[in-house]
Amino acid sequence: MKRNLGKLNNNVPLNALLQDADREGTPYNEFMKQVLIWGSVYGVVWVIVDKSNSSAYTKADEINGGIRPYLRFYTPLDVTDFEFTPKPSGEYELTWFEVQEQYTTREGDVKIICQWSKDTVVTSTTVRKTTQTTTIKNPIGRIPATPHYNKKSLTRGLSTSDLQDIAGVQISIYNDLSELSQMIRGANHKTLVKNLNDQASTGAGGVIIMDPDTPSGKLPYLLQADASALTGLLNTIDKKTEMVNRMAHLTPVRTYRAQVVSAVAMETEFQILNTLLADKAAREAAAMINSTSLPTELNKQLAHIALPDDDLIEKIDKELSKGKGGCGGASTTGCNSSPLKSTMKTI
Repeated sequence: MKRNLGKLNNNVPLNALLQDADREGTPYNEFMKQVLIWGSVYGVVWVIVDKSNSSAYTKADEINGGIRPYLRFYTPLDVTDFEFTPKPSGEYELTWFEVQEQYTTREGDVKIICQWSKDTVVTSTTVRKTTQTTTIKNPIGRIPATPHYNKKSLTRGLSTSDLQDIAGVQISIYNDLSELSQMIRGANHKTLVKNLNDQASTGAGGVIIMDPDTPSGKLPYLLQADASALTGLLNTIDKKTEMVNRMAHLTPVRTYRAQVVSAVAMETEFQILNTLLADKAAREAAAMINSTSLPTELNKQLAHIALPDDDLIEKIDKELSKGKGGCGGASTTGCNSSPLKSTMKTI
């Protein structure tokens, strides 16, 4: 899939983000695929756009140093708190977001708690029993996080999982398989019933020495579990597996059927599955739009902070827009123009 970024086609940080979204070599499409998968598991995942602190003076210094926005996604297990506040326009804005990360190093367990607000970003790093807290100003005035919902929810920040009902049935199947294992062991290992004074040796070809006083009608015998119960338990597991296929709308994909099935019935099941997948695609597209627009807004806000002269910023943007490929493209009209050179000298 090729994206049309318009005027941002030659934007170096954005193209680098599309090739390596999370700074771990994951392309943007693959990153959003993982977001979609874990969103189906947890119901909602949070995608955050972050950028390392940099002391670079120009954008070129940041590009040469590899300083650019990148993406991270967090599950509800990592997000400990969040808050949406209504705006006068009716829109709800994320005004508080708290996330934690844990990993292990040679120095011990490390726990990082990051608290985002519109004004500040507070990061607490705990190594063993030592905690270090840093507070910096939020340069963009907003929290660069967006939720990816598995399904449209009436509660902001929460949604239902595709596996919520399926997980209960799978637990039941696991218990049935455990019971089946015990029944097979009981069927294969028979129980010996003998008199109190009879002597019996274990193992293959074991010998039983009868007590002389044992009545002739009380001979030792073997007890074996009822094998018919195995069939009933296996049928129960098959029924529960069919329930899972129907809840996931994967019956025409996963089921092997011996009887002839109506083509209309299979088409209907495929249409239901396609409807669910289309809804997931819409949810993913919404998250992708928010995650890709945040880096542009981040750079724009940082530019206004670094260059307080708005006319100067607009002049640079207009000069760069004249070149077809920007500074890194085939055409260098915008980069070598005299007005832009004078502007750069002014900076």
